[in-house]
Order: sequence, then structure tokens, then C-alpha cells
Amino acid sequence: MIGETLETLLTDVLNIKQKYEEKGNNEGINFNVFEVINLRTQEVRLHSKFLAELLNPNGSHGQREKFLELFVKCCNIEEFEVKGAQVFVEAYIGEVTETTGGRLDIYLTDRKGNAIVIENKIYAKDQENQLLRYHNHLIDCHKSSVGNLLYLNLYGGEPDESSVGELKQGEEYNIISYQYDILEWLKECISYSKEAPLLREGITHYFNLIKSLTGQSINEEMNNSIAKEILSDPKKVESALQISNSIIEVKAQIQFNFWEKLRARFVSAGIKGINYEIDKNRVVQFCSKKNDEIGFFILIKHSKTLKVYFGVELNDPVYFGFFLDKNDEGGISSEKKYKGLVNEVYDIDNRYVNNDWWLGYQYFESEENSNSQLDFRSFNDEIIFKLCDDDFMDAIVDELFTKSLSDMKKMEEKLKDGINSVL
Repeated sequence: MIGETLETLLTDVLNIKQKYEEKGNNEGINFNVFEVINLRTQEVRLHSKFLAELLNPNGSHGQREKFLELFVKCCNIEEFEVKGAQVFVEAYIGEVTETTGGRLDIYLTDRKGNAIVIENKIYAKDQENQLLRYHNHLIDCHKSSVGNLLYLNLYGGEPDESSVGELKQGEEYNIISYQYDILEWLKECISYSKEAPLLREGITHYFNLIKSLTGQSINEEMNNSIAKEILSDPKKVESALQISNSIIEVKAQIQFNFWEKLRARFVSAGIKGINYEIDKNRVVQFCSKKNDEIGFFILIKHSKTLKVYFGVELNDPVYFGFFLDKNDEGGISSEKKYKGLVNEVYDIDNRYVNNDWWLGYQYFESEENSNSQLDFRSFNDEIIFKLCDDDFMDAIVDELFTKSLSDMKKMEEKLKDGINSVL
């Protein structure tokens, strides 16, 4: 009986989904300008700049300090005067040391000497002592604003211990999320902008993008219809709960199959020294949002103290690239002394991006599937759903493996005379 109800419920939900997908296509609901121009995950180019523009009382939105006022209220910030506030993106606060310096993603100051610092994380890793350095800046320059350090990420996850040191959450920094805090704030901004249709629609596009990034449907009407269908029969409620309880297992099985198939491709190609510690339990933890990263790496070249690796990792979308360790410690890949290595990575493919942890990384984008990314965290794209098909999975894995192997071979050739030869 329960099996029949499950099948009926899934059929009903599929019919509702197809109905609203067709309606969405006809009404343009599925169109998103940020998706079209491929800025979906660009922390600086899109997210920090867009948020800063809305927060800026002198921003082109023309609403003066209203959006900033809504944000301060949403984040329960007490010591900040919105009138006359200034907003900066990527604000330089000095050369990085263990306790000072860096660039503040979003930096707000008011006329009374107060400040707000927002460290904005979409997919990037935390840097060594990063929040500690920004906290020290607030102490040195804005003593009354010590608690106005905000760590913003998709789901409200905690920063790495290496970033915060001994700082106490709730006292010296606070965590806010795109999933809840930013969406609630944007909802308030949209409501306030009802008399400015172009502005309202622009914010709505960004609102929908955030819902997509955090795995939420943008179609509230469809959600309500599905809920109504489930609530029409106690057996359907029971079936829906059974489906809900199985979702993490479904996500984990698809992702684990991906890793196993990818590893098998490297092994079959004769690649040695694969550092692979992925098991089903780790994948389940990732799908339950109990860990942040998962992946494997391969040693490319080493000297007495330096090692160059190729890695494939997943934080949200899958990314790959080259990173550098010195005496088995990372976080050094952006240091000036290693610029030669970074340039060699750029020469392989100028789409690689350098940061503290990676000589160069890039998100995997399937050219065979409209440059779609594999976002196992949000788990809400067609390319992810289709991975349950073995043939499709094999094609995706082969595409990623082929690109990875090609770039690895090129790096091996560049380093054939040793790592120091390119420094």
C-alpha cells in the first residue's frame, strides 16, 4: 500500500513540477541575468560588488540609506550610523602578516568612527588568521565596532579554526548566511522597491540566484501546490517523510559513485601516488553539511622542501588545479617568490585562478552540457540529477578526467628540470 502511495505521490509531484516549469518558461521566471553572463559564483565580480552597491547610501539604486538601515536591523548591529556611511569593496588594510593586513571584502564606515567588516565566502577557502587579522583592524581603528565583524557564507557554516584563532563567536565576530539572513534582507529590499520596478526586478534576479545557490526553489507557487498535494492524504504525508529521510542517501550515493569512477579513470591510466581518502561516510557527512571539503590529490613534483600537487576537490561545485606545499604546509601559493609557478599554471590555461591555497584552480564546467558546473552542495541542477544515469555519469567523469590528465602532463613537462627551475 505504501509503495503505491509513494509512486502516486512522485507522479503527482512530477506533474506539478512540469506544469510550473512550462509556466515559468512562458512567463520568463527561469531567466536570470546573472546566470546568463556566467557570474553565478564570482565572489568579488558579482556578490561583494552587488551587496556593497545595495548597502551604499550613495549607490545607483537611489534609495539612500534605506537598504543599509534594513541590513543593520537584520544583522542586529547596534553601533553604526547609516546616514553618511561609506562603503568599500576589497579594501586594502596593509601587507599580510600573522596578525594584521589583507583585503576586506566589504568595508563600511560611519561618521562616528564605527565600522562593519563583511568577510564574504561563496566557495573560497578561509585564509590563515584571516578573521583574526580583520578583528585586529577593528580594534586598532574602530574600537567601538569589535563585534561588527561578519562572516558571510552560503549556509551559515563556521569559519576554520586557523582563521579565527581564539576569537569568540557572538562576541568578536558573528556568522550570517545567504540562505537566511541575506535572503530575508533582500526580501525587505524588494518590498521597499515596489515603486521602482527596474530596481525591484534587478534585486529579484539576485534574490533568485541566491535561492538557486542555496538549493531552494524560486517558485513559491509550485512549492505551495506540492505541499497542498501532500497534505491531501495522510498516506501522502507519510510517503513524503519517507522520501525526505532518503534524500541524503540519494545525494551521497550519486556523489560517491562520481568519486569512485573518477579515481578508477586515474588508476586505469597508470597514475601513481593518488592520495584518496574518500569513503561513503565522508560523503554522507558532506551531504549533511557536516564537513566543508572533500576530494583527492596527486603529487606532481617535489624538491627538498616543496611539493606541487594536482587536486580535484568539492566544496560546492567541483574544482581542480595545482597547489603548493612547503614542508607539508599549504597556504603559500600566492607568495611572490612562487610567481614563476603561478605563471606556468596560467600558461597551461589562463582560466586558472590563483589564491593563497592554489597556484591555480578552476571550476569544472562541462562543455558538453552548456558549461554547467557540478554543484553537489546545492544539488539542484539538471546536470546533477542526470548523474543517476550511468552512461551520463561516465561521460561527465571522462570529460573531467581528460582535462585533468592533459593539464597534469603539461605541468609535469614544465617541471621536468625541477621545481626550482621555474622560480
